[in-house]
Amino acid sequence: DVIKCSVVERFYRTLISQIIRFLTAPNTLRYVDILNDLINGYNSLYHSSIKISPSSVNLLNQQRVFYNPYKNELQQKHAIPKFKGGDNVRIVEVQNVFENVYMQKRMAEVLRINQVIERPQTTMFGLIDFENTPIKIRLYENELLKVSLDVIPRIRKIVGTRERKSCYI
Repeated sequence: DVIKCSVVERFYRTLISQIIRFLTAPNTLRYVDILNDLINGYNSLYHSSIKISPSSVNLLNQQRVFYNPYKNELQQKHAIPKFKGGDNVRIVEVQNVFENVYMQKRMAEVLRINQVIERPQTTMFGLIDFENTPIKIRLYENELLKVSLDVIPRIRKIVGTRERKSCYI
């Protein structure tokens, strides 16, 4: 999970820096002997993100400590999703910075939204095709374009083909 991963990465970075500091001071390569002391020292220090030292966390305050770093994100109100279940959409390719806005690339197939996944900062959507086969990816609002089935042009007849696997209609 992304929320917990950043905490672990920060702990790992701090522990490695303490180990390197220990190894350079007495010019030794053996840190296993002091590893428990380093971890105990880390756990007894005050952490500004959780507003307490990790060794002081108990069953009574663990909920508050867990939500303390993320309280701003969790208190944000969800934005109303642009799409709802049952809407017909096309997948739009995410554009590069240097691509022209008017050259927007769209997938030809029309899909239907079957799942709306609301998260504190973003909303994701699960898709199915018209045969009710689920699509394995989840997409954000900016990757989808709402379409009406009345406006979708239908190909009446293929007039000819070219070498590049494209057709004249």
